[in-house]
Amino acid sequence: MNAWKALITAALAGLSLYLQELAVPVAVMCGAMLLDYFTGVGKAWMIGEVSSQVGIKGIVKKVGYIALVGVGMIVDFLIQNGLAQVGHDATGRFAVALLIIVWLILNECISITENLAMMGVGVPEWLRKMLKIAQETEEMKNTDKEDEK
Repeated sequence: MNAWKALITAALAGLSLYLQELAVPVAVMCGAMLLDYFTGVGKAWMIGEVSSQVGIKGIVKKVGYIALVGVGMIVDFLIQNGLAQVGHDATGRFAVALLIIVWLILNECISITENLAMMGVGVPEWLRKMLKIAQETEEMKNTDKEDEK
């Protein structure tokens, strides 16, 4: 059992070292994904629509989110290498991946508040509006950055 703990600790430490400044945002994203999944299951249970097929689709979707972050990291890696070729040091900078993570966290938070509202939990309207505005602002930033390229 201690060997497993040591292996998991080493793996997490190595992942954290590799991710650098993305370690905390990725952890927050994973926490938000878990919370969204469990509130979604709770919502489905409360309205009598629990389905293992829908649950599996949700898990596959969350794995897709992680793959999307990986794509962002690949793009960042390519940008870093391109900048290095022209003499600029941009190592350890994850702009694209970080934008993707922020956008995904906002999506998860919107979904969590929707799930909670459907479960009868009083969710302040200002919170829902604030999350939608933050998401739209993030999408506009992404569009502006693409237009600049």
